[in-house]
Amino acid sequence: MSPDLIALITNASMALITFLSGYLIAATPWLTRGREAFAVSVPETAQADPRIRRMRRIFLASVLAISAASAVATLALSSTCP
Repeated sequence: MSPDLIALITNASMALITFLSGYLIAATPWLTRGREAFAVSVPETAQADPRIRRMRRIFLASVLAISAASAVATLALSSTCP
């Protein structure tokens, strides 16, 4: 394998790991127990509350956008370094 191909694979892997880490963080509200909403104990019936559902969607979109931008920045910055 050529050094350029190895560098490309390494850079892409770093960007992918960055994005997948952000994806896992974004999924955290759905992975926690049903009695918790953002580390606050609430009744399980409150999980269907529109405000909590909206907060989860906004959190998901924000974290995914930040992790996508971080992955692109990781790829761009690691590609410029020899």
